Amino acid sequence: MTDANSDSNDPSGFLKSPDQVVKIINTARDDLNGKLATVLSFSETRNRYTIAIPPTNPTPSSPQSQQPSALSLKPSNLQTASLVEKMKFRSIQARQQAQMLYNDPRVRQQFQSAYNNFQNKLPRGVKPEYVAYGSVASFLCLIYFFGFMKTILAFSIFIMPLVVSAPDLLSGNPDLRVAARNFPSRWRSAIVEMTGFTRISNRMAMGIFAVLVIMCGKVLVTPNVRPAAPPSTFSASTSSGTTSSTQQMKYDEIYKLGFDDAKSDNPYGHSLSSVEEMLSSNSVEGSFDDDLNWANDPNWTPPPPSNHQGKSKFGFGTMMALFTLFRTVKDLGFGPDGSFNLQLFIANFKMLDPMRLGFLGLSIYRLVSIFLA
Repeated sequence: MTDANSDSNDPSGFLKSPDQVVKIINTARDDLNGKLATVLSFSETRNRYTIAIPPTNPTPSSPQSQQPSALSLKPSNLQTASLVEKMKFRSIQARQQAQMLYNDPRVRQQFQSAYNNFQNKLPRGVKPEYVAYGSVASFLCLIYFFGFMKTILAFSIFIMPLVVSAPDLLSGNPDLRVAARNFPSRWRSAIVEMTGFTRISNRMAMGIFAVLVIMCGKVLVTPNVRPAAPPSTFSASTSSGTTSSTQQMKYDEIYKLGFDDAKSDNPYGHSLSSVEEMLSSNSVEGSFDDDLNWANDPNWTPPPPSNHQGKSKFGFGTMMALFTLFRTVKDLGFGPDGSFNLQLFIANFKMLDPMRLGFLGLSIYRLVSIFLA
């Protein structure tokens, strides 16, 4: 913990997390109240936070409109934004950034150049739009037949080596043999950049890649076991499975006999002889008597129990939970030298924002439920 994050230099705790989103309240300017901003710093001498309000309508032609407005406000004029307000703020920032890129002539020129290069590599008459439409249609078909999670997992496994080998594949003279030869070192660099662990060799990196592929392959080949249909309940049906109108009439007649006996104050069992007469009738295949005495039939066998075996407990959600847990421990407990520090982990864990803490709890619950299920 540094002095910059102490109570004297951060009385409201806005600087505990980077790019903290706050809401402006209770100022004399109505045009500022309700706006969202990010906290930059705190001045102890002035007792004010310096915040940055993003531009409303930035345009590439006006450089001044692209710069956020900096203000200094008291802690009482700021409050932590809610989760919905934070999501709204991030979406506004993303939309403004996309709008600026779209209106930037340099970006348009680069996009047009990439579009033309890609079109030159396609057969005559085939446009990049057609390739995009076909890819989206194929992706939706895969989701329909194999499920969303498995499709995303398969796509990730397929695209990951391409992303790692992108410097070799996108060079002036791409060569697959060179890309394959450089893949172990590039994959090791990707692991070091993602995890921060530097004590890893190319062989260890390829071993991690092989284990990852095997685990993902197991998830992909494990069939999706759908719950078995519940056993059929007692119903007025024939042995062929179709409803018998004649048999339904028997139900109605028997019910009416009992109803008439109760209405006429007849003694119990008054119409029993008529019921026995109906039950002795064999005019319909699969009679009512057979249905009533199905449990006493020596030839009746119960349906086989539903088989839920074969459903893997290790799926895409488990992999994401493991990754979330690993990434959280790495970010909170490992220092710049790559070693784990328990005190640093505890200090950072206490300052963890509620949203990330909730994701961590869900991940732990997911992993624990596998062993308790």
